[in-house]
Amino acid sequence: MIFRIFLTLFVAWTFCSYSQSDTSTPKNLRLIYKNHFGLSFGGPGFFGPYYEHFFNQNWSIETGFGSLLVINSAYVGGRYYFGDKYKVQRFSPYVGAAFGAGFYMGGGGSGGIDGAGTPIGYVPVGIQFLSPKGYAFSFEAACLYFADELIPMGAMKIRLLKKKKKKPTNHENEKHSKSTSLKRNRQYSMGINLSSFINPNVVFQGKPDLFFASNPNFDFFVQKEISSKYALRFPARIGLNARYNWESRVNQDIYRDAKKTIIGDLGFEPLFYVYRNKTLTGYVAPSISVGIGRNISKEYLVSESQGDYKYTAGGSDPYGKFGCLVGVRWALTSFFQLGMEFGGYVANNSQNYYNGLFGKYFLVCQLGARK
Repeated sequence: MIFRIFLTLFVAWTFCSYSQSDTSTPKNLRLIYKNHFGLSFGGPGFFGPYYEHFFNQNWSIETGFGSLLVINSAYVGGRYYFGDKYKVQRFSPYVGAAFGAGFYMGGGGSGGIDGAGTPIGYVPVGIQFLSPKGYAFSFEAACLYFADELIPMGAMKIRLLKKKKKKPTNHENEKHSKSTSLKRNRQYSMGINLSSFINPNVVFQGKPDLFFASNPNFDFFVQKEISSKYALRFPARIGLNARYNWESRVNQDIYRDAKKTIIGDLGFEPLFYVYRNKTLTGYVAPSISVGIGRNISKEYLVSESQGDYKYTAGGSDPYGKFGCLVGVRWALTSFFQLGMEFGGYVANNSQNYYNGLFGKYFLVCQLGARK
């Protein structure tokens, strides 16, 4: 009798313990598969790749880019997924919001990029299916704001699976340990300025001299980590819509006052880390750049009071730019970071490129082994 009572209590205790431990272990698949790389058919990126990172089972951040014929765009946004971390939650409804910028490639008289900085807003409602093996797809309906119009929009997203890595053999482990010290000396990163296509007049109305570029440009950098305290960075920019001997259409507003139209430049920036942990990195840096600018004149057809004008491109002039910046990076994953920088500069050439401020928002990809 006593044995039966003891056995019953033991089985009940074991069952309760198992249930508690099983309940306390998060099961939501979005806590297992936190990083989603895939293709989007529709949405603010139209057709193109996207990357989504889950901070927990509910919140995520997403960025992507793409095109549809001559229309191109880039965006960043966030989503809220409904679900419990203690449930597998294969199907999860979500809501979200995203913003970005669009431009027309070859769609205007410049033969380059027109309509740069056209704001994009996107509010989706959808549902995602995520399997225990990691593949996922989602369907959503949304409202898209583009070119001052509200457009009904939908999207389908497909997550691409990573190939599973084979477990290394003992021999491969020995080779890996011998080469670890070499890999640690090959820490590089590359970054793209997400805001280089965005027209600053959308945010800073009537203050184009706050940015050191009148024309859209491709702004990127390559960085080499020297130690845990500093790094060397080499920024570069390639100007768009900077052809020689070109005339715009009448009242074609593709330049930001046309006083700082660049063809391209290359710079050098030693970064000094003032704060660094696994998630956040803060730094300061002086900046030196040299480049070539395009002479652009804004000609009024009758008079300035009447308002009709056109742009005319002429010769080129070299320039130098000196400044300093302060920035912060936020690690999304071990490979991707979001960066934000602000600074000031002084610059001149024969066209009197005046001084100003700048702000940049980078998507950074880290290459090589971690330090």
